[in-house]
Amino acid sequence: PRAYLALPAGTDANQVRRDVREKLRAENVWIESVASREARAGRIIENVERFLSLVGFVIVVLGGIGVWSVTRVFVRQKIKSVAILKCLGASTAQVLSTYVAQVAILGLAGGATGVLLAWFAMRMIPPSLVASFGGVTYGVTASAVIQGVAVGVLVSLLFALVPLLEVRRVKPMLLLRGGDTGQP
Repeated sequence: PRAYLALPAGTDANQVRRDVREKLRAENVWIESVASREARAGRIIENVERFLSLVGFVIVVLGGIGVWSVTRVFVRQKIKSVAILKCLGASTAQVLSTYVAQVAILGLAGGATGVLLAWFAMRMIPPSLVASFGGVTYGVTASAVIQGVAVGVLVSLLFALVPLLEVRRVKPMLLLRGGDTGQP
């Protein structure tokens, strides 16, 4: 059974709670005030926020590993093209900057796609659910869009950089050699 108490104005709720807890210690009674319930709800929300932040971080790392893997395969497929470009007079810096620019554009497209998916997911939240939280306002802000796109580009560049640096080791002489070109 539950019992709710309405205390007169000016009464110290914490003192009443301590007094009742002391008198009913042997009865195994749970006493909570509105303030303690709000504090507990706040802690729960903070824990959920931390968990979702950790999940987001894991997703970013897994996406980065995917970018690294795809870039590594892409560079291995383009070794002959890099050798041809170097034979035609392109410097390593020019070739590398071309591929870095391609990764940046793909990261920009990926970040924009992620922002669009987030916007669409937020539009799918039922109004009744929003009303149950007291009509909280939510939406995709400009700072969130900028952060999402920036993270997409940054993760793409950081995880693609190591495989892209393999381009530096490709020599124009590779075209004259026959055989395996799988390794730069």
